[in-house]
Amino acid sequence: MIRIALLALAALGLSACMDSDAYCDTALPTPGEAWARATAEGQPMGAVYMTIANNGDCDVEVLRVTSGASEGASIHETTFDNGMASMSPIDTLEIAGNSRITLEPGGTHIMLEGLKAPLEAGSTFKLTLWYGTGAQQVVDVAVVEASAR
Repeated sequence: MIRIALLALAALGLSACMDSDAYCDTALPTPGEAWARATAEGQPMGAVYMTIANNGDCDVEVLRVTSGASEGASIHETTFDNGMASMSPIDTLEIAGNSRITLEPGGTHIMLEGLKAPLEAGSTFKLTLWYGTGAQQVVDVAVVEASAR
């Protein structure tokens, strides 16, 4: 009976070791080159663009974004249908392990809704990425001239 119990415990231990998440690197992704275009007085919306490198082995999900510069922020994607572009929010931004994504104009980006003040060229503001693991990461966003990019 003791032998069976020991074998069962050993099998349980081995199955835990075989869990694919057991070998995942849990390091946070590396955001880079975060920027937003300057906005005009009264303009209610803005957009943030950046790169995010996931150097870990596991896929990572960004579940939401927040910023003190706006009342709300969300991840959007741009899609094209019959030559017409439309933007819509997405629930999750998935970043595959050992890959890099680019948030860019005309593609996936972060929308700032209800700007509290105009985004002025030469200034910076903070944006927080909230991951599926519960971790959060603060990113400094540089504001550039509207015509710069």
